[in-house]
Amino acid sequence: MSQVLKGPTEAEEKAHQTKLHIQQIAREAGVSFLKIGALLYKAQEDADWSILGYESFREYVEDLELPVQSSWSWATRLIGITKYLDIERGLNEQELLEIGVAKCTRLLPAARRGDLDDEMIEDAKVLSDADLQVKLGGKIREHLGERWIVCNRCGAIITGAKWV
Repeated sequence: MSQVLKGPTEAEEKAHQTKLHIQQIAREAGVSFLKIGALLYKAQEDADWSILGYESFREYVEDLELPVQSSWSWATRLIGITKYLDIERGLNEQELLEIGVAKCTRLLPAARRGDLDDEMIEDAKVLSDADLQVKLGGKIREHLGERWIVCNRCGAIITGAKWV
């Protein structure tokens, strides 16, 4: 008796295509975020804000209408990725995209202190964001059997981590 192999259902195929589309847009967004960071870094270095009559670089950034709520915080992180990971550490765009913008921001405190090493970079490439946070020293909290991580830099709470 032969067994008939069935392909994916129409719903499964549609869901898979949606997932692929989201992943493609996320990759494109990552490229755009890195480009924004590089331009912000250049605008800061060239004092564009002053040339355009802004009283501060922060005022300039907040007037850019960036697509995030905390535009100043987000902008400084993107600038940090350009300054510390791209320019000073020499990571190319492909490596930064492989790590991802969110995990690159996790590396910034160590990069600013001059403590970023090859092992941390490799960990960032292969670990989930939550696992990287734990490895870099994030505090693990637990309440009623649920665990979460509190970022030691910004206080953000990360849930859903893999625990080993």
